[in-house]
Amino acid sequence: MIAGLPITGIGGMFYLLLAFCMPFIEFWRLLRGRSSRQAWAVIGRQMLVQTGVLTAIGAQAALIHWLSPSAAQRSQEFLGMNNVENFSQSQTAGLIAGTTIFALATLICVSLLVYSLRLYFQIKRSMRPATL
Repeated sequence: MIAGLPITGIGGMFYLLLAFCMPFIEFWRLLRGRSSRQAWAVIGRQMLVQTGVLTAIGAQAALIHWLSPSAAQRSQEFLGMNNVENFSQSQTAGLIAGTTIFALATLICVSLLVYSLRLYFQIKRSMRPATL
């Protein structure tokens, strides 16, 4: 099993995407007269959680970025591989950016698939003849 950064998987990114969309959806409901104070309270709590999650992801990335060159050097010394080039700061930043972009691209593909299936079944249901 390969472990990555917590919250940066598909489930965590999906949660962040949904929490980010909540105020926009509720604003649309407000314009249509269907909003409530309770809904805005839930959105406020979710925004606090989302801020905490994004702060934790940033702190994890900064910690990995700060520790990775020294950790790589210690492991190479332990293994007797002193001639192997260490990860530089830019390589570490590229690795973090690459994995983040890959996770977001996967999330977008999953979201598009889910919404496509939803649209397909809505169209299929609307084309079904009415039964008594």
